[in-house]
Amino acid sequence: MKTRFAALIVACILVSTGCARYHMGSVMHPNVHSIAIPAIANDTNEPRLGPLAQSKVRAAFVRDGSLKVLDDEDAADCVLIAKVVNYSYQSRGQVQNRSSDADQEVYVSTIYAATVTISYQVIRPGTDKPLVSWRTATGEAEFTELPDLEVARADAWGIALADAAEDVCAGVTEAW
Repeated sequence: MKTRFAALIVACILVSTGCARYHMGSVMHPNVHSIAIPAIANDTNEPRLGPLAQSKVRAAFVRDGSLKVLDDEDAADCVLIAKVVNYSYQSRGQVQNRSSDADQEVYVSTIYAATVTISYQVIRPGTDKPLVSWRTATGEAEFTELPDLEVARADAWGIALADAAEDVCAGVTEAW
């Protein structure tokens, strides 16, 4: 009984001191504490992707908490320059539709995927050299045509941009 008790005490001491130096926190550059996220350009022909991307990227940085998000570019330690460079949507799943012609097989798409690509870099105000050179982040979302294909597709753009925004945030905050 005494050996079990002694082993339990030793195990508790080892577990409690084994993680004593570990701490969670930001891996950001020590001289960078804030970021400005100006309007994100939309280099595609899909309307409203730029403002939607800006809102999703800002939300990702706020949620992450490694950097304070500022509106004033001159007051921020760094500025994110970004643009939506590509979008696509394609069919992912199909079902066979009944046809009056027995020899004809007709398939109808039921699941679609929306993919969005954001290109970005981070600069310091007043300097030419970027802190983070141009990178890309891609986000994806699946959707169905119910209740309406256009409404579902618009919602999927938001989800795909939020997915890409998380990659942008990680690419900036973990660049060092």
